[in-house]
Amino acid sequence: MATSRCLTSSGSWFLMLDDKLDFHLLNLFTREMIPLPPLESIDGFPMELLRMGDSKAWVTLTYKNKANSCGIKITSYTVTHLRIDNFKAVLWVDEESRDYLVVWKLDDVFAYHKKGDDDNNSWKVIQPLKNQQYVDMVCKESKLYVLSDTRVTVLDFSHDDSPPIKCASFKSLDYPYWSHDKNLVVTLSGQVLIVTSERFSYSDRRFFDVYKMDPESLEWSVINSIGDEALLFDLGITFAAKDGAMENCIYFYTYQLCEYHIKTKKVVQVCPPRSASSPMSFNSARWFLNGCF
Repeated sequence: MATSRCLTSSGSWFLMLDDKLDFHLLNLFTREMIPLPPLESIDGFPMELLRMGDSKAWVTLTYKNKANSCGIKITSYTVTHLRIDNFKAVLWVDEESRDYLVVWKLDDVFAYHKKGDDDNNSWKVIQPLKNQQYVDMVCKESKLYVLSDTRVTVLDFSHDDSPPIKCASFKSLDYPYWSHDKNLVVTLSGQVLIVTSERFSYSDRRFFDVYKMDPESLEWSVINSIGDEALLFDLGITFAAKDGAMENCIYFYTYQLCEYHIKTKKVVQVCPPRSASSPMSFNSARWFLNGCF
């Protein structure tokens, strides 16, 4: 029986990837499953996937590079020891209409599938970055936000039977030399934030800075408050701080589930890595929201 790992979530829906490297959506509460196209089913971008078990495979990607005197040049390369951990994927699901959008990235390939594409049981390739280095991406309300080393690009997938439309593009935050990570966040109102974090190799401690762009100067600056919202680091979104959630905090995971206060720059709550009532480890634990955004 195949075992699965959650790559990301949206409300009560989880994007699962099993040890055979097959995708599906799973509703955590109803247990309903929605199958997704096989990984190697990509329009116009042949992929050969040799599954090896143990959550890994050999992958050969073939794509049209450019025309030469002999016609179309075909380039192939192999990603060895592909594992679940290599995937970056984002998900958005409308809980009422059950429209969904899934985008994943593997090497330099971005591919998506959305509800309505079911008759064409394949992934469609997009190229959101040109001469840019990928950093992070977030999916929210049929829009894909992609952070590169120089730009933030927003793609709108809400148009039926048509490719996504670039609806915004603006400069990114200059990468601080001391920052180990830079992540994208989209607030409840649709505002884009960039979060930098520093992680110490000798401990699990992390420090965060939240940046917001000034609409007039178009410069990024550090802020110490996101108001009455809280930030879910894994998903790159904010949500209304209620029902026990603390406002102006970052919820993140690093070997344990943590809550970090943005203004005081301190971890204010830590969930232990193992439950006293269960032998299961929290190695793959993550925060998720049920209908909160």
